Amino acid sequence: APAAMSGSWDDAFLSIQTSTRGGSKETEVNALTVSPLGVPSAVTAATTVTPVGNRLITSLNIPESSWSIRTRRRRRGGWPYPACIRVLSLPPQGSALAFLALTHLPEGQMRRNLLAIAVILTMATGCDNVTWDGIDVQLQPPPARTDLVAEAPGLAAAIEEQDTRPELPQGPILLAGARSGSEATLYVVGEVQGDAINELPSEESAPGFHEYFIQEQLAPGSEWTLFSQGVRVGSLTAREVSLNEDFCLPRATITGTVELVPGAAGTTRFMGLPADAGRGRDYDTYRVHQDDYGQRVASLGMANATIARVRAVFPPDGPLSIRQDIQALQFVDAPGEAIAATFLFRDQLSVSAPAAGAYSIFVMGSQVGTLYQQTFEWYRPADSQGKGAPRYYDHLDLNGDGQEEVLLDVYGSESRWFSTLAQRNGSWVRAFEDSCGQTPVS
Repeated sequence: APAAMSGSWDDAFLSIQTSTRGGSKETEVNALTVSPLGVPSAVTAATTVTPVGNRLITSLNIPESSWSIRTRRRRRGGWPYPACIRVLSLPPQGSALAFLALTHLPEGQMRRNLLAIAVILTMATGCDNVTWDGIDVQLQPPPARTDLVAEAPGLAAAIEEQDTRPELPQGPILLAGARSGSEATLYVVGEVQGDAINELPSEESAPGFHEYFIQEQLAPGSEWTLFSQGVRVGSLTAREVSLNEDFCLPRATITGTVELVPGAAGTTRFMGLPADAGRGRDYDTYRVHQDDYGQRVASLGMANATIARVRAVFPPDGPLSIRQDIQALQFVDAPGEAIAATFLFRDQLSVSAPAAGAYSIFVMGSQVGTLYQQTFEWYRPADSQGKGAPRYYDHLDLNGDGQEEVLLDVYGSESRWFSTLAQRNGSWVRAFEDSCGQTPVS
């Protein structure tokens, strides 16, 4: 070993670092650092610096029974001299915290943590004239968890706090919202899983989830990639995070400053992904699509066909009188445009109570030559299924598989929710809908 190396335990360290996911950034307050100092025989206080909102753990008084390393230097051609054997014990607080970090962190957090143990080995003074062939190292395990808890007051509470922390989403978080001036407000839709969305846990099913989720993945300063009409158009830096209860499920909401590419300066509606999930996606030309006469006529034909197919009441003044939204769009790499339209009979495209006999129809169609072919329909009678009036919001390839998904904003009698459409086996299907908005089971 180099002469500069010392057997002092001031040179030994134990460090654990956590990395954040989602939109949050790695900062000093996100680092969990444990640094034992002193000599092995000392019983010292260990202090951890934890993320904001977690309790500071001090003075664990870890017992001296701990990890130990037995080193034996091997001489070429024979066994080492007795003077060349050393048994070194890690500092007591270091061993217990290493044991805690290895065995008592939640599974999701353990995967993100890096445990590094560096031990400085001393040279035996009586072995300077011997040629060595290597070093044998044996790592002896620490005491059982029950023994540690029994001998160290305060350790049980620290372990329990780690064990009961809610599990965070593993996939990227999808946002959706709108801009006003230089700032935008975006709502959490859910966790992206393949071509669908996974609904986040409620506070009833996972107490403390919202606070922990916001702290770890949506904190002010977190960065997000913005998309509109399927293409990357800019970024958002979170300034403020709150909880919005206008939806049927409370949703974490981010407000922040928006930066857009020049060609997308006029867009006001966005979908967002965490910066690390959107960073690999290229910017593309953003185009504004305005519905034309042919598309408006085509939407009426689709509504007529759906009304006849489901045998709904035909509007006295025709489907034009109940069309409340129509939007032209173009999927990336598609040869022509597409249309999405919402028709409401005896109802309004807002959070409001419908009249008796109300229903909603949502249709999509794609351009084939000079005509439009219907590709999706969603009929929902309010009397039997409750109000659920969908409106096209935006589209985006959620998982980067080359096929885009559609996000719908759905209006009910008392609140709103989200739904998504995905292409499977050549057809559009509903891939996700918030549980609070799903059709009741009779």
